[in-house]
Amino acid sequence: MKLIPVKFWIACLTLCSLFALYITFNSSNIVYGHANLIDAIPKQNSVLDTSPLVINLTFTETLSENLSSIKVYDTQGNQIDNGDSKLDPADATLLSVTLPESPNGTYTVIWKNVSTIDGHKVRGSYFYSVGEPLSSSSFSIEESVFLYNAEPVVKSIILIGILLLFGTAFFNLAILKPISVNMLNGTSNNIWQTTLIPRNILILTGFLITLTGSSAQLVLHTSSLYEVTTLSAFLNSMVNVFSDTTWGKLAWAKFCILLTLPISYVIYRYKQTDENQCELLGLQYLILATCIVFFIAHSLSGHNASISSLYYQGVVINMLHIVFSGIWTGSVVALTVYSQFLKNKLSTTNLSDFIKLSFIRFRNTGILSIVLLSVTGLYVGWMQVNKPEALFTLYGISLIIKMILISLAIIIAGINTYVIIKFFKNPTSMTRIAISLITVESILIIFIIISVGFLKSLEPAKSAQSILSDQIQFHQYEQGINLDMAIMPGSLGLNSMSLNLTDITGKSIQNAENVIIKSTYLNEDVGNTTLYAYLTDTGTYETDPLMLNLEGIWQFEVLIQKSSGLDSRFAFRESIGGSNPEFGELDIFVGRILFGLVILALGIFLLVLSVIYGGWHDKYGRLYLLTGITAVSIGLVISIYSRSIELNNQVTNPMLPDSVSIQIGKNIYRENCVACHGLTGIGDGPLYETLRPIPEKDANNLLVHVPLHTDYELFSIIKYGKDGTSMYPHESILSDEEIWHLVNYIKTLK
Repeated sequence: MKLIPVKFWIACLTLCSLFALYITFNSSNIVYGHANLIDAIPKQNSVLDTSPLVINLTFTETLSENLSSIKVYDTQGNQIDNGDSKLDPADATLLSVTLPESPNGTYTVIWKNVSTIDGHKVRGSYFYSVGEPLSSSSFSIEESVFLYNAEPVVKSIILIGILLLFGTAFFNLAILKPISVNMLNGTSNNIWQTTLIPRNILILTGFLITLTGSSAQLVLHTSSLYEVTTLSAFLNSMVNVFSDTTWGKLAWAKFCILLTLPISYVIYRYKQTDENQCELLGLQYLILATCIVFFIAHSLSGHNASISSLYYQGVVINMLHIVFSGIWTGSVVALTVYSQFLKNKLSTTNLSDFIKLSFIRFRNTGILSIVLLSVTGLYVGWMQVNKPEALFTLYGISLIIKMILISLAIIIAGINTYVIIKFFKNPTSMTRIAISLITVESILIIFIIISVGFLKSLEPAKSAQSILSDQIQFHQYEQGINLDMAIMPGSLGLNSMSLNLTDITGKSIQNAENVIIKSTYLNEDVGNTTLYAYLTDTGTYETDPLMLNLEGIWQFEVLIQKSSGLDSRFAFRESIGGSNPEFGELDIFVGRILFGLVILALGIFLLVLSVIYGGWHDKYGRLYLLTGITAVSIGLVISIYSRSIELNNQVTNPMLPDSVSIQIGKNIYRENCVACHGLTGIGDGPLYETLRPIPEKDANNLLVHVPLHTDYELFSIIKYGKDGTSMYPHESILSDEEIWHLVNYIKTLK
């Protein structure tokens, strides 16, 4: 019978799996991310004169019709809505429910939906009142941290299984097989044949663990989503989850992908002439192909895929992260098992040689894996924990614990590679210590994976409330003044503001002539509010209550005027209301730049590896060289292109109006604008009389016209000019960044 090449079966498996994924997604509209609340009618914390007849909630993504609802309760916990929650046929992001006429009182709106990417049931609530102030006895519900109690355990099991399966196959092909060939003449035992039993046990264990975890996740997750209590309802929900959510499609896809592995292997083995090494190697390739397709489906349903504007970046980063996690963690566990098994099979000298060769051969791959894990991990950390304050959430604290465990594992790996193997000459001592250390490293890896499973079950820090603070805090230093500002409670409704000013020695500043705070809502042009802070008996500055009544991004500008010396300016932005009032939204511009830098870092490291391997004169050196050049080029293009596109499409000024931006804008103004608009902006520049067409009265006066325009309108006028006037375009003179700084400066002209 003719031998069918291994590559044929790998290609068949991969293409069939990818085709299955394509069919899965092509059968429905794909949406990306958690469906977070962005607008509500009536508004949060609003006081109404008359009872509303409908509640309208708008979310960031389209919702599942069968798994989303709104309920309205009075202060006694009685449901008062008509029970007719529905999606708008023309807009699946709009969920509504009707209400009967209701008496005066405070009411609680409780909504729930299901993220179509990761399948999490998201809940939220807010209050409004009719005919009277909000009551403190509003009805509320307790929300569980996890979707179901075993969620972190199940996710940890899946990760342990799939990383073990992938890492073992990689280690067998890249490390164990070459070592077996090298040691064939130095020992009477064939390492490849000797490790047959532990190899098969590891592969079978990884497969069964992954299959068990995936099955449990599909069952428990679906049962929780649909809150089923009978067998028939459960069977229906297992079918419905496929049609209702993209998460369900991905969960079923991962389950079916795993089943293709034993089926493909049985067919492959049946076609072979005998049980030779080609068959054993073929199994490793089939495992790698299966795991890669599984990783694709897994990455499409992770937290990183929940940010629509950084969807592709998140999926690619997650894919790189999980692949190199498998290479590192799975290989370490495989080496630990093989070393423990070979202790009774090889002489001390041969065992010592096996361990040395394993570390030497895995060293560069291990370093590459750890570097990639670190770089991609930082990007993932930024996506989920986008401010230092977010570390003080359950997610942030868990992430810190994970980072500590990873650091310990890396330290142990370094000691083994660069100390024990290199300096211990006695084979007995070397093998004993090395095996003990990699065993400890394997145990740490198990705990790291468990911590990852826990993290994947939690709400990301950027969407959570801090467990240590019920206020928004800012800290900034400028021109000899330390500003500590607090907005309490930092949510929709009335807020109080407190400012503490100190000099560089820590002494309180209480002689400011004026402390002015301007708040501006950036999502829409609704004007701004200016408040003057007054000095209190405690030495801090406070303002009258500030009403923040719109969900979205707010900008706070603080101007400190002193009788002597320069004025100091501070600026902050924060998201108020919605599902992430504490930590705001991700800066998409920064996210795209960072993604390019991650690819750039990968390319630079590959170039370093190319030099280590001998560059163009070695086959691996050539591979690393070409791949590195490609990655560096792609990284540079992404970073530069993302920056130019982002700045060109900004509607909100990306430059905070702080002292640095104001000074930059002032310099630009004096170089490019004074000739026409004058030093103070009133339109009395030396070239004013020569302008054609001649400006109408006050048409050249910035003090009159700047307050009438939004930042983006001012940006457009400066960049593209104004037809029919002497205001010519500056797009060939100033960069977008310079124009934004200029906008910040001309808004300070008085």
